[in-house]
Amino acid sequence: MASVRETLPAWFVPEEYDVRLTLDLAPPLFRFEGALALSAELLKDDVKAITLHSKELAYLSCSVARLGGKAQDAVSTTFNAKESTVTFGFAEPLDKGKIVLNIGYIGTHNNQMAGFYRSGYKDAEGNPAVMVSTQFEAIDARRCLPCVDEPSAKAVFKATLVLDEHLTALSNMPEAEVTVLPAAKAGAPRKKRVAFMPSPRMSSYLLAFAVGEFDFLQARTKHGVLVRVFTPPTKAKLGTFALDVATQALDLYDDYFAAPYPLPKLDMIAIPEFAMGAMENWGLVTYREVEVLIAESASAEQKQRVTTVITHELAHQWFGNLVTMAWWDGLWLNEGFASWMQSYAADKIFPEWNVWSQFVVDDQAAALGLDSLASSHPVQVPIRKGEEVEEVFDAISYHKGACVVQLVHAYLGPEAFRNGLRLYMARHAYQNTETKDLWKAWEDAAGGKPVASIMRSWTEQLGFPVLTVGKIEAGDGTLSFSVSQKWFLADGSKPAGIESKVWSVPVLVAYSTGAGSDDIVVSDVDAGMLESAGPKTFTVEAKGIAPGSQQVWVKLNAGQNVPVRVAYDVADVQRLSRAVRSKELDSRDRAGLLLDAYALAKAGTVDPGTLLVLLSAYQSEDNMAVWDAVEQALNGLATLLRGTDMERSLDGFVANLISDRAKALGWDERESDSHLDKLSRAILVRLQAKFMANDPDVKARCAAMLSAFLADPDGNKVPADLKQPVLRVGLQHASRKELEQAIAAVDAVSTIAQKKDLYGALGFTPALADKQHVLEWTTSGAVKLQDFFYPMASVAQSSAQGGELAFEFMREHFGRIRGMLQSASPSLLMGVIAYCAGGFASMERAKEIEEFFVQHPVPLATRKVQQICENTRANAAFVARIRVSCRFALSCASCAWG
Repeated sequence: MASVRETLPAWFVPEEYDVRLTLDLAPPLFRFEGALALSAELLKDDVKAITLHSKELAYLSCSVARLGGKAQDAVSTTFNAKESTVTFGFAEPLDKGKIVLNIGYIGTHNNQMAGFYRSGYKDAEGNPAVMVSTQFEAIDARRCLPCVDEPSAKAVFKATLVLDEHLTALSNMPEAEVTVLPAAKAGAPRKKRVAFMPSPRMSSYLLAFAVGEFDFLQARTKHGVLVRVFTPPTKAKLGTFALDVATQALDLYDDYFAAPYPLPKLDMIAIPEFAMGAMENWGLVTYREVEVLIAESASAEQKQRVTTVITHELAHQWFGNLVTMAWWDGLWLNEGFASWMQSYAADKIFPEWNVWSQFVVDDQAAALGLDSLASSHPVQVPIRKGEEVEEVFDAISYHKGACVVQLVHAYLGPEAFRNGLRLYMARHAYQNTETKDLWKAWEDAAGGKPVASIMRSWTEQLGFPVLTVGKIEAGDGTLSFSVSQKWFLADGSKPAGIESKVWSVPVLVAYSTGAGSDDIVVSDVDAGMLESAGPKTFTVEAKGIAPGSQQVWVKLNAGQNVPVRVAYDVADVQRLSRAVRSKELDSRDRAGLLLDAYALAKAGTVDPGTLLVLLSAYQSEDNMAVWDAVEQALNGLATLLRGTDMERSLDGFVANLISDRAKALGWDERESDSHLDKLSRAILVRLQAKFMANDPDVKARCAAMLSAFLADPDGNKVPADLKQPVLRVGLQHASRKELEQAIAAVDAVSTIAQKKDLYGALGFTPALADKQHVLEWTTSGAVKLQDFFYPMASVAQSSAQGGELAFEFMREHFGRIRGMLQSASPSLLMGVIAYCAGGFASMERAKEIEEFFVQHPVPLATRKVQQICENTRANAAFVARIRVSCRFALSCASCAWG
């Protein structure tokens, strides 16, 4: 899908950047001086001006010369702040051929977590210190050096850093030479010059540096690659788990892609201040501390998070770095594939984690949640300017992209899928690609299967269909049913053109013969392809089925391999409910069935009471991923009903639903606990904390644990898996004094994960004045920019009153919050907007949000605001339907709340 692209002229082709940066990390300057020799080729004659991307750089000099020829100085330097470019003009025109630009300039190490920026940390003696590192994706390499800052402009990068002798310097490649320089004057700190080996051809956004005092661990993969984990001083032992995962993942990818990791080393480094989760710079992957450093006592959830973040970033070393999208409209080629591969690799390294069931409730649920909005966007979204890509680092590019990859995997089968990827890597190594190149590789590997024609419907149009299952008829050894499709929207609306949108949908079926408990047959069948609106009748062979059987159940989208919703009539839901109770259905299907029912109820397709009947079938559930789906559905209902007269009834329903499983798991860790047991216990404790916070036993347990925690914040008095829900309930019944102790504990705990648990709990303090205190504290500079919206989110999530307070605080202080972020990553401001303006269920609130952002526009958050407002209106419509449903009427004697 072509898009109009605003790029620099194609006649200027960079070939090699030889950049030397001299760093001055002393306050107040925090600056660097750059000397760049840029080798390039001109593809046209009579060139009098050359334009490069540049942002927040000041220029000292510029000259241009033919290779070996006489240089001429630039006669003009012109800046375009809106386009973030600099143009150098020359008196004598340049003709086609090779040239070298020599440019001298000055830049600053900002504190906005973008470009070549600075972070604060503690040295080995506990003293404040400053390190610098890079975050160039998507378009911030231009803050470090003038360049063609576009993914297709691949070039070789040679880098030299001049820095204080005691500091460590890292880049994409290993050191080639280190030279200690003479002191500038007596008593002055000595400097050293670190020259790095030339990089492979790569995009500018993958260039990386890190300079500071670091500890590290290292190991070699079985294939011989040196892997190192760098940490702030004294934290090296926290990198042990990450090092083990990385060495296994790198070998796994070597084998899977049949293309050995092409660099001599792989460094991973924990950055104290980092806007994203991680960044896949080739050979020097940067992470938030919490995403790579992990204590032995860390929660199961954090171990899994660290694993999938690492497997995601290392997948990028091939898919994104070795082969790179040609333009930002192909972002999903990077992120969607890495998001699928992170699950593939995690499943191979930790097969006992049941990762693919979790894929349904994580990636697929996130994708369908956002993509059910009319304000969503296609996977392959047109991008005109590089700045616009910031809006699509979202659940569509990552999670729906992963679902699209999973669909291809299911359609082609594992062998053809893998062989197609190997062919893709072999054909396009060190080059740039479009989506069609991936389709072609898979088609060639699969003997000509029409991958491109099928997949275009999933990548080039926004949204997805709901499949409606018609009457199911059991024949003599056959099973027949009809299926139709229609664009699914969260609010149940039917916009113009809805009937014309269709997808190519593989119809994958699981069924039971219904022959009796001793003779049940469950089978997965590929019934064919639905490529029209339908209805279309499908017939499959079904061994063991008795003609006319009324006990047969059919589950479409078996294995949840396709990103769709499926709607059944009430009788079929009842039959599937029995399959949930008996666990005849696979765990992925049990999870998917419930998430579909919740979304369909919200859209008005399913009666809310039918959703409750289905929810009741999960009372004896014992699978962690399925409980995750139950938690999502219950949390959705809680958000809608908080502050209403139905809130307490929901609490009672949940208490009854979870009682058996909560009692079986308990609150205390056991030596026999598996990884999934720990995750399950955390879910059940979270549910108790949310819906049973006033239960005497829950309240007493959490109060005791809060006291133990406040007495020794850095101890292990509260199990890591339970810490945040326990602190939330404890603080919900706490005094101002205990809140202040909890705030002080932020500086007392030793890991970022512990800080994050605290941030997520502080807003649950009961008094509105104390919630206001938390909001003011979090924006006072006491919390790092990367984390400051977490306490704000905790206030917003704490109660109906907390949500109102956070929304008003955002509106009142929006100018100050925006000023705090200045030119930081837009994701931080979008996080504030999402947490403080999201989660409401009121038509009036949606209007207020729209009006506020008309008066205070945030161009890069326009789509995010539209999505929040659309979801707010869908929530309001769902609440209205709940109120008129008999099963939700509190006065109804047969109320399904139980």
